[in-house]
Amino acid sequence: MFKIPIDGLNEDSICNIPKQSQLADLIRRTRLIIWDEVTAQNHHGVEAVDKTCRDLRDNDAPFGKITVVFGGDFQQTLPIIKRASREDIVAATIQKSAIWRNVEILRLTQNMWLKNEHSSQDFAQWLLNIGHG
Repeated sequence: MFKIPIDGLNEDSICNIPKQSQLADLIRRTRLIIWDEVTAQNHHGVEAVDKTCRDLRDNDAPFGKITVVFGGDFQQTLPIIKRASREDIVAATIQKSAIWRNVEILRLTQNMWLKNEHSSQDFAQWLLNIGHG
């Protein structure tokens, strides 16, 4: 949707959205972006969308003052970077972005999966234990 550059993604990247395009007009009218699995994204991609929204909306507030809801779980897949070290992968997470200081963290408190009558309390606890090492 945002035309995030894949090859050569870096701190200077922006999205390839011409200012006079229909997509640019849509972004200018946007009030909410829901971005799921952001924890698996390289923070340079998120920053490229931020810079693009600021430019298209002529507004220097984060994401051009569009409300953004990030979803994700740091216990799942982190950004994938070919031949990267553990440190390189951690450095690519959104938590290492300047955007992170503007994020308000809200945590889910009820495991909806457990509400399913076919689920198992033991299995759910096993999954949580894996996530915590």
